[in-house]
Amino acid sequence: MDREDLINGVLVAAIIVLLLIVVVILPPLFSPFSLLFILLIAATVVFAVLFLPWRSIARSPLPPDPLQKHIVYQLRREGLRVEESPEGTKVRLGSVAALRFRIAPVSGGSEVRYQVYATSSGWGTLITLIILVWTSLFGIVAVIYVEHKARRFARDRLSALVTAVDSLPPPSPDDIRVLLVHSLSEGHRLASDAYEAQRSDLADTMAVVAVAGLVVGAFALLALFFGLPPENPWREGASLFGLAVLMGVGVTLSLGWAVWRRARPRLRASRNWAERLRLALVRETSRQAPGPAEPSSVELLMGLSEQIPTWLRMRRWAGLSGDQAAGWVVFTLSFGAFSILWLAVSLAIAGGFLFALVAGVGGVGLAVAAYVYWARWREKEEETIERTLDEWRQRAESLRSRLDRFLQDL
Repeated sequence: MDREDLINGVLVAAIIVLLLIVVVILPPLFSPFSLLFILLIAATVVFAVLFLPWRSIARSPLPPDPLQKHIVYQLRREGLRVEESPEGTKVRLGSVAALRFRIAPVSGGSEVRYQVYATSSGWGTLITLIILVWTSLFGIVAVIYVEHKARRFARDRLSALVTAVDSLPPPSPDDIRVLLVHSLSEGHRLASDAYEAQRSDLADTMAVVAVAGLVVGAFALLALFFGLPPENPWREGASLFGLAVLMGVGVTLSLGWAVWRRARPRLRASRNWAERLRLALVRETSRQAPGPAEPSSVELLMGLSEQIPTWLRMRRWAGLSGDQAAGWVVFTLSFGAFSILWLAVSLAIAGGFLFALVAGVGGVGLAVAAYVYWARWREKEEETIERTLDEWRQRAESLRSRLDRFLQDL
């Protein structure tokens, strides 16, 4: 049993003990709120222990740059979605789990380290389970599941790629098949990310539509109650409530259908592109020829260059909907600022001006922190989009020049 298995075993045992304590021992001694607070603290600690550290997984005699290229190429050949960034190379392992790895130079070669990570939707699920407090115990289980999946991939697959490179030199970056695999994989990732960002943005918009319908129903109820004369039969409670509900549902369905009708073509287009690129990547890695009605990988990539800016704009439009972890941070800071400022107003009305001033300063501080975090996130997101565009232009230009040389040599 390695160190990570031991840590996970201790955490599972601690969760079982914590559950027994919360269910059997503590209820007579503490209020339900105190018990939920204990679970929230436990979930936060488990998350910090498993997700924050960077762990060493393997060493190689190769320098970091060729080792990085080799690992990324092999992972993309396997059909995994890989995103390279200055913070680390992210590998998507499913709908929820992911990991990041870095390659650092050390004496005699390189060291590969990894960190447990999650997808955008995975971050939303994990943080929601923890923050809602009532579901903190399920959040602990989900955190351990994601950590186990990421650690198993790092130990079984990532480590094997690093150790195998001693006898398997990295492929030349000038090889046309390498360029095709990288380009198809990156195109598939961008198309899939665009589809998921649009879908998340659509879900958020539908939630706003539902709230709008609820508000319309409430205003309709008030308007009917005060607007209809007392002798009107529609002013009875059941009829009045039914009319208000009917108006609210009608507004919700109408707006929802309009939003869905507008978003459906873009969703379908990005999903179709993602599937076409996935199939082309499978054909390229298995060295299969495309069917009679299917475009070649080169033709697909030439048409893909026109789609990349559109997909990146979709990511920009989605905003925090496409990054649920950042969205939760902004929401939490904003909600905290609103709550504290509301408390400051209440204290001022009650005559506690000194405490109101302190609360007001704290609320404004949280509001400023929320804005600064959002502004930095947006700046970083813009940098990522511009870097992706530049990398894709360089990749497309490299592919064109390599094809021109190949055709000239025929």
